[in-house]
Order: sequence, then C-alpha cells, then structure tokens
Amino acid sequence: MRRDRRAFLSCAAALTCSLSLSATLTGRPALSAQRRSVIVIGAGMAGLSAANALTKAGYQVTILEARDRVGGRIDTDRSTGTVLERGANWIHGIEGNPISALARNAGAKLVETDYEDITAFDPTGDAISDELLGSTLDRYSDLLDKIDGRVATKDQVSLADALQTLDPGVLSDPLMVSLGGGETEADTGASLEELSAYYFDEDKEFAGADAILPTGYDLLPRFLARNLDMVLSAQVHTIRTASDGVSVETNEVTYEADHVVCTVPLGVLKNRKIRFEPPLPETFDRALASIGFGHMSKLGLVFETMDWLEDTEFFGFAERTRGRWPYALNLDEVAGSPALMMICAGSYAARMDGLPDEELIDDAMEVLRRAFGANVPSPVAHMRSRWSADPFSLGAYSFASTATHPGTVKSLNAALNKQIFLAGEHCSLNYRGTVHGAYLSGQKTAKTISAL
Repeated sequence: MRRDRRAFLSCAAALTCSLSLSATLTGRPALSAQRRSVIVIGAGMAGLSAANALTKAGYQVTILEARDRVGGRIDTDRSTGTVLERGANWIHGIEGNPISALARNAGAKLVETDYEDITAFDPTGDAISDELLGSTLDRYSDLLDKIDGRVATKDQVSLADALQTLDPGVLSDPLMVSLGGGETEADTGASLEELSAYYFDEDKEFAGADAILPTGYDLLPRFLARNLDMVLSAQVHTIRTASDGVSVETNEVTYEADHVVCTVPLGVLKNRKIRFEPPLPETFDRALASIGFGHMSKLGLVFETMDWLEDTEFFGFAERTRGRWPYALNLDEVAGSPALMMICAGSYAARMDGLPDEELIDDAMEVLRRAFGANVPSPVAHMRSRWSADPFSLGAYSFASTATHPGTVKSLNAALNKQIFLAGEHCSLNYRGTVHGAYLSGQKTAKTISAL
C-alpha cells in the first residue's frame, strides 16, 4: 500500500513530478564488432528495465533468474480462479509514472482506488464514525508534521520514540497505532520502532491516483521480458572480478561478461547469499547494513459470496495487538472479484509468514468476524505471501532505518567498481519500495554503463 502518508491522512495535494520515460539509450549507435557484454542477475522490474535499455543500446545481455518465472516481487496468483497479487499491488501515482506508460504499452487495464472510501472498526468490532476516524488520522498526521520540525537530520531516533516523546499515550491507543501507524507500517514494511523518524518519508511520489491492474500485474514484467536472452532457475552464488572481466557462477554454469548488474533484493545481499570475490570494500558492507529491509504479509481470501460485506473499497481494523491486519482491500468493490486482500506489515507480518496456512487464516478470520459478525462464511480458497521466508527475497522492500541517511544509497553504489553495478528499489534514493523505483534504477544503471 505504498503511497505518500499525507495523501491518505490529510488529503494534501499530490506532488507533481515528471521524468522522461525514454531509456535515454535508444539513440546510442550499436556497439561495433566486439560488443560489450553484460550479465543481469534477476528478472524483476529493475533487471528487466536494465536489460531492455542495454539491449537497445547494442550490448549483448544475458539475464540470470533464480526463479522459474520473471517478475521477482511482482507475482500474480490465479490458482484460486481470482487474480490475487502476492507481491506488488498498486501503481503509485499514475501521472507521469513510467509504470503507467508501460501498462498502456502492454495493453493492461488500470483501475484507480480511493483510500478515502474506507470503513473502519474499533477493537470491539463496532464501526468507527467518519468524524472519529478523521480526527484520529488528523491527530496522527499532526504528530508527523511536528516530528518533521523537531527531529534533526543527524538524529538516529526511531519514529516510535519520536511519537511517544510528543504524545506519551500514542502507542497505547489502538485507533492511533492501527489506523495511523498501520498506514505507515504498510507504506514502509517496517515497524514504527525500526523507522527513522526523520527519513522514513523523505522520498518522492508521482501525482495522481493509485491504481491496480485487475487482469494481473505480471503482465508488465512478461511484456518487458519479450525477446530478451534469459536463463531461468539459475541461482547465482558467486561473482568474481578480474582485470579482463567478470564471471558469474551458478550451481550449473559459469558465465563471463564485461559487466554485471546485480538486481537481487536487498534481503539477499544482506544475508550474504551471493559471494563477491574479491570481497567488496567495508564501505559497501556498512551501507548495506544501514538500509532496512521490511516485511509485508498478504492474505487473499476468496469467498463464495460477498453479500455480508459493506460496499467500500477499504476496511480498517483497530486491533489491540500491534500490527494485526490493519487494512484490507475489497476486491469485490474495485475489481468485481469475490475476495478480500488482508495486509499487515513489520514485525507482525514476519510472525504471520511463519504460521501454517490454517493458523494464518484463523487469525485473519477472527478479525473479520469481530467486525462483520460471527456468521461471516469461511473462505473457499486463499492465497498467501511469504516474502520473509522466500530464499530469493528474504523480505519485502527497503525502508529508511534509524541508521539510514541520504548518503547511504550513494555510498552503496560508490563502493562498487566499473565491473559490478547494483540496481533495484533499494538503490533508488527517491522512490524506494516501489515498482517504479526499481524500474528507474535499472534505467539509471544502464545509462551509467553506457557512459563508460
């Protein structure tokens, strides 16, 4: 549910921002006889974006993808007979967004969602009045505004500590912490205790509404993957550099090239699942450690009928347990699909990722039955995410931790050489945690290689 917090909390005017949608490389003449070669590790949005731009610029590009599919953390599930997104769900800000343009080129339909179309419930299951909901969110937004003015850029203070300093009772108020704090946690994938009070929201956004793709977000990576040289189920374990090039080792084959673009998720890098030989500088490790990588758990519940549900796009649940399923997207209302997408983030999501399916569903259904009554039917099918346990992700998306600062991403890239390059949403200073951040990072990296 990535979006600017004030767009939801106080309905402020959206920030306008325009970026060129061209690869900036397409006008470059094809490289001559000895074409330089590039290996791209990862067929998520960053990898596919970089590979397309480099291919158009005349490079010989090979993509190595550990999974048996393209898309990375874009993962559309149709096994229930309903389109459910295990990963990315929204295009955030459709005006001037390169992902909107990509969707149009791919022929994908967009449906805008309205975050103000929400029904919320208190811990007893009673509906919260619009007035109480509005005042709660206004109070939370006011606290965030005060934090902006009182926390210095150099302060390594968590958002939770900053909130409690201003309002000692804020984290014990279920409405505040679930509907206000839950929005922030869903936006970042991190708990309030992990987030930098100053930098957690210091990124940018595109103007316009957010939109879902009712026929499936995976149409976009599949569209980008056309005509690219790709090897699926290729798990990279070592990247070696030498004076004459770089080699990338999988369990089956070693590939050689002039350059490598590593687009694996931050969780894979932080957990040292890929070895660099020779080792990268300590500055790389320090930058890597300072960027947070969060948790997001999604549970798609498919029902035979949805006549027990109110006709609103979103539902909010102010639970006494921190982080417990604070929001749900009503797919019946926005896409005509008889399903709810339950969403939680941060430490609660990490817990949910460790539960077996039956216990996970029971936990979510308890929340729904408290709000809508004991007669809410059991789902006929379900889909779950498990990004924290996914060996090719080990988390959901990046966030600004208390150790993060504007130079962190720059340090991460500056620590590499002219043979190894990084790309991904975690490499985006302005658009971390988003599909367009990953896409633009791939474009930027391709441009950097082209300029060598």
